[in-house]
Amino acid sequence: MYMKKLGIMFVMAGIVAFGLSSCGTDDPDVVKPTPKFDFKTGLGYTSASGNAVAGSTVKIGIDATGSENLESVGVRTQVGTAQQSIYPLTANGDSIITSLKTKDFSIEFTYQVGSLPTTEKITVIVTMSNGESSSKTISLNITATPKNLTDAPGRLIGGQSNTTYGSYYSMESNSAELQAAANANPAAIDWVYYYGSGNLATFASPDDPTLQSSNVMNNPSLTSWSVKNATRFKKLTGFDFDNTTTNTELQTEISKGAPTLTAITKMAVGDVYLFITAGSKEYGIIKIISISEPTSAGYVTFDMKFTSEQ
Repeated sequence: MYMKKLGIMFVMAGIVAFGLSSCGTDDPDVVKPTPKFDFKTGLGYTSASGNAVAGSTVKIGIDATGSENLESVGVRTQVGTAQQSIYPLTANGDSIITSLKTKDFSIEFTYQVGSLPTTEKITVIVTMSNGESSSKTISLNITATPKNLTDAPGRLIGGQSNTTYGSYYSMESNSAELQAAANANPAAIDWVYYYGSGNLATFASPDDPTLQSSNVMNNPSLTSWSVKNATRFKKLTGFDFDNTTTNTELQTEISKGAPTLTAITKMAVGDVYLFITAGSKEYGIIKIISISEPTSAGYVTFDMKFTSEQ
């Protein structure tokens, strides 16, 4: 999936109220009025839960009204069970609404769905000047079209003491970067390799707790990286790596349970892992081909197949 993109278009409603607002009350027994809104219907609008094709863009519109002036409109999105993200279409006190002093407001926006077969929820929240809010949710089941995987055989990544092969893997360059390059551009790093006394051969996401609480990478700068990409892993059992050619098999595995591990430890030759990079820009599978030596000076050879959603 891409990082979600919201495009916004405001539409002035036909009725604009300039009168005095009603007096407030602190009486707990008085039920405060809430704003009302409906999703726009008609050609081109998504107004109810249903299916959406991976990577497609949907258009959502609302017509809102309140007994008092409207103050803000926001969108909350949730992908699968992932943490929700909030996108304010208008902030509290935004001049677009408050300068109109309006009790009626229309707005529409576009939303780009992700690339993985999961459920995405889009919740619209409308808030009135009395602080009361109303919300409605559209759930989209994402379906994907089969896509050929990119083969990347014979990838090399070095341990934290290896000065020949970098320990910081970038899907952007499809190669392992040395420490200096990684520190200069942490946003390009999707995982690291280290050989530890307890975890042994390990791939870890830059935001992995072990990396943040220790200096296992011999790189004090890592904990202060401005971007720590949240790559996630999952070990696959009985998966036919060699004969997998499209993303269909990967999506099937994701639908069984998305990758959640920040690190894969004690890797062994023949192991197969599923990974998804931050924002689901890429997802794919890794097969461990060899581990040169059980030390931090060694390196790992792995084959990879992936698809990019950029």
